[in-house]
Amino acid sequence: MENKFILLLVVGMLFITELSINAESQVDYDIVSISVKTSSYDTANPPVFARVKYNKLCPLIITSDDMGRGEFARNWSFFNGYPVFGDASYGQLDKVMTILDAPYNKSTLAMQEMDLMSETFEPLTYTDGTGGIRRFAATSSIMPYKIGSKYTYINQEHAKAMVRTGWSFAQHDVADGITASDRENYIAEQFGVQSKIMEGITGYGEKILVEPNGDHSYIGASMKSKEICWNIFQNASVDYPALSTSIDDWTKGTDYTSFDAKPKGAVERFFFQGKEKSWFEKIESADGSNMIIGGTHGIGNEVLKFLRDKVQSSDKFWVAGADEVWEYYHLYNNSIIENLKYADNVLTFDVRIPKYAKHQFRELTINIPGVKDGTECSFSDNVVTGGAAQDASCFVLNIGLEDKIYQHIDELIALYRSNQHNLYIKRDAQYLINRLVEGNRKDVFQQRLEAAPNHIYKIATSLGGVLQEGATDVDTTIWYSYPKYLLKETDLYMAEANKSGAGYVNSLTLSLSEEKVVVEYRKVAEKVVFLSEGENIEGTAVNTTTYDKINENSGQAFALKNASNGIGGIVSKNIPVVTLSPGKYRLVAAVGDSWNDATHFATFTFKVDDDIVFTFQTDKKGVKEYIKDDINVEKEQRLTVEATGTGVSRWLDYLYIQYSDANDTGIEDVINSDVKVDMYMLDGRRVIDPTNGIYIIRSADKNFDGKKIFVK
Repeated sequence: MENKFILLLVVGMLFITELSINAESQVDYDIVSISVKTSSYDTANPPVFARVKYNKLCPLIITSDDMGRGEFARNWSFFNGYPVFGDASYGQLDKVMTILDAPYNKSTLAMQEMDLMSETFEPLTYTDGTGGIRRFAATSSIMPYKIGSKYTYINQEHAKAMVRTGWSFAQHDVADGITASDRENYIAEQFGVQSKIMEGITGYGEKILVEPNGDHSYIGASMKSKEICWNIFQNASVDYPALSTSIDDWTKGTDYTSFDAKPKGAVERFFFQGKEKSWFEKIESADGSNMIIGGTHGIGNEVLKFLRDKVQSSDKFWVAGADEVWEYYHLYNNSIIENLKYADNVLTFDVRIPKYAKHQFRELTINIPGVKDGTECSFSDNVVTGGAAQDASCFVLNIGLEDKIYQHIDELIALYRSNQHNLYIKRDAQYLINRLVEGNRKDVFQQRLEAAPNHIYKIATSLGGVLQEGATDVDTTIWYSYPKYLLKETDLYMAEANKSGAGYVNSLTLSLSEEKVVVEYRKVAEKVVFLSEGENIEGTAVNTTTYDKINENSGQAFALKNASNGIGGIVSKNIPVVTLSPGKYRLVAAVGDSWNDATHFATFTFKVDDDIVFTFQTDKKGVKEYIKDDINVEKEQRLTVEATGTGVSRWLDYLYIQYSDANDTGIEDVINSDVKVDMYMLDGRRVIDPTNGIYIIRSADKNFDGKKIFVK
């Protein structure tokens, strides 16, 4: 009788659990079969779902509101190891190609934000406990209907790129038209409309609401909508209390992870904008009891650096978007481990995993504390991503069933194959391929990624340098730019402008398997001690245009299509250029002007320390050289440049400086010295491995300090 009661109780529990699953997923689920080889298994310690995904300390969630291009070009880019472009360069990001499907050359890298500038870029990552790597991700709270507008300044391709690497999007405001009389019903209806828009863009409908403007009507509307499963806000009220962020509560089968029967409140986030240090303290003092949820309008540089230097190095946190966290605990509370067997040193069991609306991640971490010596592990064919590993306390499994990753890999491989010089996009594809379980499909993707290209091209100079190179499978036209001048030792070489009228921008139509273009340079001057493109002078902002605008005949494009290297540097403040030794110099500065009327002009002023040595006003639409002879420098002094004016007129194309005193080069030879010295370029930058050119020596030995040497 007792046994029958126990049986009925078990059946009843399974029935109740199944009803719960059916309510969420309409009786649809997957069965994952797992086997683990182990010489011993403690039946008293069966498999369990990990309290936190990947066995991390706790989830760390960032929700960023009302951000568009800045979210893509700054936050997503930083998280995923791309150069971070400054605000002044956002106008160049209308096309996704600027970040994704074009090579990173000097022109694009010049658009980096100074405070985050780097020559090497790596994604922010953490380990997954089974030998894999996962990237940091976050959630953007936006209005989907405004994607492609001036509100977001991102298009569908930007949004798709973000989602591919684990970013997610949450609902914020809805479309205009709310009436006081039917406010909640209108908002609830719009949730469905907006979710469909986002599903059409990224493949995933929205299920998280980040309450806008402290308007609790949105929380009330979510109670009437099956589109929203989780609410996040900043301020609780009596009617809408703050729900628990305790991980213990989230792992007890609460209603927090349901589209139906949602609790009336919401989860509070800490809005850290302007309170960054307080938020940092919350993270550093985390004990694993609670989720950490932060909110902001954009993610400032201080936060980005903290995530890179502190959070990443700790490898303690599951840094994920709100969708991923909700989905994990939904699966945690609604999945079942069943059919557990151990025989012949093999542990087998099944995991019943519900299918649910709007899944984007669909992953579980499973710990088997009863296994101390697990070796081989196999999954049924429906497992898409994951891995397994034995650690000190248990055998760990990660299993993922989200097969849209195949589509994402296809898209990334296509982007990479069209321009194989972009190793960033290749890295993205490789990241997703690495997440796949071993098998034929993974092998095929890897082969496609590594296949030889149909076209290889190189843009070189007659002096031996390489301006641009790449590879592609596509029969296409490659646009490239080149500088007007190059400096070899102290000799100045010049290239002619493109005869088609596009200045120093040209194109190559690919038709052969290997193609090379050589830009010819001829010697035009000697004793040139300094040469720089305007955009390479630290402190200038990038002034550029996309190549498809090159044939326009007005405004910025008109000026820039005549610019050396197809790019310039905007001068707004007093900017140091180079430190000069005593001597007499000739200065040649090329500046650009987008306008030719009296109301738009720029005045450039060059100073040696505080003394004005050269000033002029632009007087020609396009690019013009301005020359000043006999600049006398009596001691080691710094040359600076400043520009004033209106519009976009204040930009420097290039600048070079030449010794004009034939009897005083200012160069001294230092030969066969054992004295320890440091070598610096003329603009003050230290050089570890100097090449041909003129350098300034810094040394504790006064006989050498401050001298110039010529390295050949």
